[in-house]
Amino acid sequence: MTQAFKTKVLKVIGIDTDGWLISQYRGVRVLSLGIQHVLDLPGHPFDGMSLGNARAWIRVIDTWLDSRDIPLALQGCLQRAGATMPAAIAAQEGEAREQTRHSGAER
Repeated sequence: MTQAFKTKVLKVIGIDTDGWLISQYRGVRVLSLGIQHVLDLPGHPFDGMSLGNARAWIRVIDTWLDSRDIPLALQGCLQRAGATMPAAIAAQEGEAREQTRHSGAER
């Protein structure tokens, strides 16, 4: 039995007045002009950033909408840039501190 794979694609929904191609995936917009593909996702650490491939944003969008996090491979980019860590990472660190505190290891 073969497994059907769902293709994930950005759907082109129009062009804005400045000539940017507007694509959408899961309700999130990606604006494209030439080799610039800008994420339009308010609240996301990468909102307003550009990648060289519009499809690269699909994994970022999926991870954010599913878990309010960013893909593990990109988390180092945030830390090197000094940006705020996503909520999921901060929550995990908070839980680890709580577990340490309750175990008596933290004084």
